[in-house]
Amino acid sequence: MPEWLGIPAAFVAWSFALYVYVVAPKTRGSLFLISMLFIDGAAVISSYDNSQVISDWLSVDIEIVHRIHQASDWLLVGVYLPFIGLTLGSPLVRPLKGQRARTVLLATGGLIALSVLILPEEARQVFNTPFYAVICIALAWGFIAALHSWIIATSEARRARARAFTLAFGVRDVLWTFTFAMSFLY
Repeated sequence: MPEWLGIPAAFVAWSFALYVYVVAPKTRGSLFLISMLFIDGAAVISSYDNSQVISDWLSVDIEIVHRIHQASDWLLVGVYLPFIGLTLGSPLVRPLKGQRARTVLLATGGLIALSVLILPEEARQVFNTPFYAVICIALAWGFIAALHSWIIATSEARRARARAFTLAFGVRDVLWTFTFAMSFLY
């Protein structure tokens, strides 16, 4: 895979975030979507071989780029789970719908993200293995809940919305779940 591939992917995510910001009503769901797209862009632009390109372009230590990547991964989990709780109609996301759940998920993702930004390398390693399990569970949960929302939709409008979500995020969730699972097993 070309080392620069995450760079256009990040700009696509950030462009969609800007588009949603400009055209969508300022609902909680749209703000979570904007946040998720922005964080996802940060995660892909700072990932793997992209990190060296970004480090060179910005003239910063590659370790800083690695920390940003790891932090954005954890923050993405903290934003994605409340996002599916707000967006999907499946009973599978009921535990994610309340304000308390959103607060706990955002605070946990934010605290871990902050920790990986400021802790020394040896201390950050403790977050690596659990991350693979957490992200796989979160993404698989998102896909299953999206598919379930599509199946149980009671109106054509809800079915169309669930179908769009499943196609937009579900495919992404399956691909990333597979990628993270293979990374963990490797």
